[in-house]
Amino acid sequence: MGARTFRDLEAWQVANELRQDVLAITARLPAATDHRFCTGLRDAIGSVCRNLAEGFERYHHRQFAFFVRVALESLAEVSDQLEEALQRTYITRDEYERLNRLRERTKQLLKGLLSHLSSSEVPGRRR
Repeated sequence: MGARTFRDLEAWQVANELRQDVLAITARLPAATDHRFCTGLRDAIGSVCRNLAEGFERYHHRQFAFFVRVALESLAEVSDQLEEALQRTYITRDEYERLNRLRERTKQLLKGLLSHLSSSEVPGRRR
């Protein structure tokens, strides 16, 4: 049985776990005082989750695939911002490794979802 809501998507679940970690990191010092950095990172990871939610409600797989691609682009931004967080010592090396594993897992799940959507287009509504 397929996903009934966007929350059922494993890609969304892992991205949301990463989002929760990002929210915690950006709420603590010293990162919390760097408003531009925090806003950028929160927006980027939020975009991954939001695009999966919006794409899930689209009529055709092709339309959903567009939003998955946007989510992948936002995830690339998250990757760079995690590097910056490490360089600015907002996170430890261990935190970076954990966040990066979640980011990489999200990326693989998004690519798998994109592959599925690209290979299984059927006429009419997908659900």
